[in-house]
Amino acid sequence: MDKYQNKYRIESNRLKGWDYAGNGLYFITLVTNNRECNLGNIKNKKIIFSDFGEIINTEWLKSFEIRDELVCDEYQIMPNHLHAIIILHKNMDNCIGLNGLDGSHGLDDSHGLDDSHGLDDSH
Repeated sequence: MDKYQNKYRIESNRLKGWDYAGNGLYFITLVTNNRECNLGNIKNKKIIFSDFGEIINTEWLKSFEIRDELVCDEYQIMPNHLHAIIILHKNMDNCIGLNGLDGSHGLDDSHGLDDSHGLDDSH
């Protein structure tokens, strides 16, 4: 394993040779600094946002309002991280969607929170 600034680093999970600037569906995870649980708490299988969590949720949704090339398929904010599936389509004629044929992504336009993600109070 290589070292960077005298610390061991894990190898990248990125696919070698893939152009991540290209159209496609991407699963991303964003994690808080030091994995601190400062975005909210889980109560009755639902996230209750802290002030930071409210800001993250609001700004996350704004990202898709101001960037025409991005579509948010699904996202879930947890106490110390965010999971999301986003669709990058710079030109819909060339977008590789789930059906791969007509440029549509084949998904509905719902976003955000529901209780189908297996949330529990142990987080």
